[in-house]
Amino acid sequence: MQADKDTSFVLHFVQEVMKVENDGVFVESERVQRIRSGQLLVSLPEQNEQQGVLVAGDNVELSQDGRSLFSSLTGYPFVHIVSEREKYTVTCSVVPLVTVSTDGLRAMVNLYPPVKNEMALTVDELLEEVALHKIHFGIDRQLLEENLRKLHENGQPLKDCIVASGLLPVDGEENLLGILSKEDIINGLPSIIDPQKDDAERVLATQVKVTSLMTADPITLSPADPLEKGARFMRRNKIGGIPVVEDGRLVGIITESDIFQAFMEVMGLGEEGVRVELAIDKTQESFYEVIEILGEKEMRIHAVSLYKNYSGKKQLLTIRIQGDDIEATIDALWSAGFKVNSVSS
Repeated sequence: MQADKDTSFVLHFVQEVMKVENDGVFVESERVQRIRSGQLLVSLPEQNEQQGVLVAGDNVELSQDGRSLFSSLTGYPFVHIVSEREKYTVTCSVVPLVTVSTDGLRAMVNLYPPVKNEMALTVDELLEEVALHKIHFGIDRQLLEENLRKLHENGQPLKDCIVASGLLPVDGEENLLGILSKEDIINGLPSIIDPQKDDAERVLATQVKVTSLMTADPITLSPADPLEKGARFMRRNKIGGIPVVEDGRLVGIITESDIFQAFMEVMGLGEEGVRVELAIDKTQESFYEVIEILGEKEMRIHAVSLYKNYSGKKQLLTIRIQGDDIEATIDALWSAGFKVNSVSS
């Protein structure tokens, strides 16, 4: 909470300007605290020498007594102050964290570097905020991760970053009507991307409705379906996403990015320890013998995968382990007759 030196209003969020290095050049980086919906932004003390007026800008609400400003959504607040003699006006607006384009075809995020002592925004927190907006898109998690990485490395705000890869048309009760992808739009409306098309064709393209391009009655999954079922459907039908429906209502979408993320978690990527790849016989006894050796060496197992068609006589076991003596564990595996193909972090 900070009070302005020249006036008597109080800011209830942190804003700062920092100098960060970008390609060897120091530039100023504007930073402001991320705030939640309903959070107090600016207030006037009960006793103040000057006459202050608070004005609610975009996405901000003014209290009934006119002495407080509150945010109406999650985002980044900014103030504009006009002072004249003993009177001043404070206008506060909030840049939304998540927005949806007016045509409903794009979901976008605005990202600002965290201020001092503020926890950096995570992908999961960002996805939770997207869900609050009831956005029925195939959200690109990898793109979100890339944008957050750029934000951390460059220390500069990223505005209107598109994070959606498709649209799921629904009716007023959220019953799924079809699915619309980027490919559907490109194939159905070439005039949008073809510079050789004339203005008349471009105008006609703006009048095309979603229902004329979408795939009606698409393949769907239920929340209880296993992830591998979705992966098989995607591969078999060469599609990048499948709507998830429960009792006829759209509840989500599973995309290629979700499959990749799940694969990374299953493989233990990001976990501590080492990744060991070894060839073992195609018998249960061989697998259990490896597990027994790891137990004797007090290794913690973070992830296991088995590729049975590695060769005619062997299957490939990949396992991520953590412990105090990795080298002795690898030696024990070799001594037991297992071929260790690689050891990596």
